[in-house]
Amino acid sequence: VTIAGSNNLGGLVGIHQGSIDGGVIKGQLLIKGNERIGGLFGTSNATLAKALELNRVKIEATSVSGGLVGNNETPFEQVEVKGAIEIAGSHTLGGLMGNNNKTIKQFKLNAIFVNGTSGLGGLVGINEGNIESVAVKGEVTIKGTERVGGISASSKGTLKNLEFNDLTVEGGNEVGGLIAVNNGKIEGITNRGIIKVKGNHLTGGAIGVNYGQLIGFSSAIVLSANMTQPLPAHTTEILIGGIIGQNDGELTASNVRGSISNQLNNHRVLMGGIVGANNEKAKVSEVFSLVDLAVTAKTLLAGGIAGQNKGGIQYTYS
Repeated sequence: VTIAGSNNLGGLVGIHQGSIDGGVIKGQLLIKGNERIGGLFGTSNATLAKALELNRVKIEATSVSGGLVGNNETPFEQVEVKGAIEIAGSHTLGGLMGNNNKTIKQFKLNAIFVNGTSGLGGLVGINEGNIESVAVKGEVTIKGTERVGGISASSKGTLKNLEFNDLTVEGGNEVGGLIAVNNGKIEGITNRGIIKVKGNHLTGGAIGVNYGQLIGFSSAIVLSANMTQPLPAHTTEILIGGIIGQNDGELTASNVRGSISNQLNNHRVLMGGIVGANNEKAKVSEVFSLVDLAVTAKTLLAGGIAGQNKGGIQYTYS
């Protein structure tokens, strides 16, 4: 099935406002448009979407688009995508949804590839809802320029019981193996392979910038930092961490292992095996790091736990 147009395009419905329980799209979907493009719905303001199955989805769009829905205001559950999901465009793009404001749960996915500029996520571009019980058995690869995350570019909701095998995330500023900027709660994330992250300022193996909670993170990481994008205006130092680049929230009961390398010779760098900078009111507890740091910088503050600490750290080891 091939669909081409402008806005609000979907493999089933352009704008979905009812309910749907059960549906199968057996062939490959190719949908090309501008805004609010999705494999199922361009925009969904429905009461429920349940028991849906797709094969392979390819979306080419400008913004607010995803493998299932462009802009989502509908609870989703029991969805399976057997083939790969490929998304290409500019900003606010996600493997499942460009923008999500509801609870989505019980998803089985294969492989996900998202390419764009900013606001990119492996599952959701911008998340203000909840994501629960999602399993991705294939690789997840996200490539952009800024605010890029393996799960979401930014999240204000709850992420719980998500399973991955391999995550690759590449960007410039604000890059996270899971979330670029987190204002919500994350717990029960399982990654059986390696999280590979490339970025520069505000880059973390799990989160670029954390204002929320991360509980029970455990993974191997390979993080490399270099000046792929210009720094934001008035930025005087680069923050890089094995788990979190800049922490203004809480990190508990987690462990990380792997390596961090960089080529930031002309800059001041704060780098830590766990966090780059742990700010006032931030808390790190019961965390273990086994991360090797290979660093070259004009001025360097580096530590096995943190590059700089102004907050609270307890029962944490490196």
